[in-house]
Amino acid sequence: MTQKPASRIVHINGWPGTGKLTVGRLLAVFDHAVRADPADSFVFTDALADDADDSATFSWYLDLAAGRGADLVAVLLDCAPEENARRLVSPGRSEALKLTDTARLQQLRANYKLLRGLAEHTVEIDKTDFSPEQTTARILAHIGV
Repeated sequence: MTQKPASRIVHINGWPGTGKLTVGRLLAVFDHAVRADPADSFVFTDALADDADDSATFSWYLDLAAGRGADLVAVLLDCAPEENARRLVSPGRSEALKLTDTARLQQLRANYKLLRGLAEHTVEIDKTDFSPEQTTARILAHIGV
């Protein structure tokens, strides 16, 4: 008898323009191909800072995972500031109502730190030199898939 894969919630945190949505979509496609029931896994993306308000927001994901009996994997995506600014103005971001103001990004990076390490399973990836597919492969390797 084949054992059903464990329920999983992946939370991807990172600065605007680091590729969270792209990587999240790739993870979801892979996960749904492996699982018969896509309701067993979720991928969320955020840009959460290391402060009390955003820590409280992240607690919601911890509670959701606990309530579903799911593994929570916290992924932190980052890249070099210059690469981040280049990606921020890539085609399609403004149509999706995403941040495209590089001055605002610079301000965010100067004034905040990203929230990290609040889940039992965490992975941090500097994706400056990685494609979305390579980043996804690293996350899957960390998860053990």
